[in-house]
Amino acid sequence: MKAGVLFPLSSFPSKYGIGDLGKNAYSIVETLAENGAQYLQILPFHFSTQANSPYRSVSTFAGDEIYIDLEKLIEMDLLESVPEYYPESSIVYYDKIREFKHKYLLKAYKKFRGNDEYHYFLEKCPWVVDYAVYCTFAAINSSYDWSSWPDEFKYYPKLQQINLSEYDEEIGYYQFVQYIFYLQWFTFKKYTNELGIKIIGDMPFYVDHGSVEVWLDNASFLLDDLGHPTDVAGVPPDYFSATGQYWGNPIYDWNHLQNNDFKFWVDRIGW
Repeated sequence: MKAGVLFPLSSFPSKYGIGDLGKNAYSIVETLAENGAQYLQILPFHFSTQANSPYRSVSTFAGDEIYIDLEKLIEMDLLESVPEYYPESSIVYYDKIREFKHKYLLKAYKKFRGNDEYHYFLEKCPWVVDYAVYCTFAAINSSYDWSSWPDEFKYYPKLQQINLSEYDEEIGYYQFVQYIFYLQWFTFKKYTNELGIKIIGDMPFYVDHGSVEVWLDNASFLLDDLGHPTDVAGVPPDYFSATGQYWGNPIYDWNHLQNNDFKFWVDRIGW
């Protein structure tokens, strides 16, 4: 028999209002190892604009910057200091904490000069550029609902009529954030595995309509000519909810996916 715990990253102890990949995360897995646990199960750690639900993410590849440990950026000489923020709160104030961390991540980005590891990360993870462009366009249009954007942004994956060099700084920021997130994540994962603990991930079956994946690959989903879902996911009434649940995620076009050897799923599960 083997045992473990379900412990979302947001629940780790922290001085910054939300659990992150800092030293307290390492203390958690050390405690698990000392007590003979073999598994740590987490929830998805992707960025969401839908009530901060990990199952309504902007990207199924990108990590949420809210889980980045700012103290490690001090160790990298990218920040001088970071004050505590909601250190004693039992509630995660996502929007406020996201704004707080963004301010320091932006400072770190402006000081970052790149390195071989960073360029290797971008080379091996082509999804990062797509994510960075999508987030940049979302910021310009004040919405992640790509179907409501002006045509030059909405149809950029097909037409590519925008000169991205105009947004080098913005795109570079989102690439930097993903590099830092995954640098911290894989360091934490390696340490956890070396303690004899395996991490059980959680990958939502559906993706959100307001995501880079649906924006890039309309054909893999059941959408109308304007980009709106023709059918959406949910759950019929059951013991958990007498009226059922309306999730709103677009349904996959399985015929298209099959004709493309399920590349969407191969890439997603592979990552």
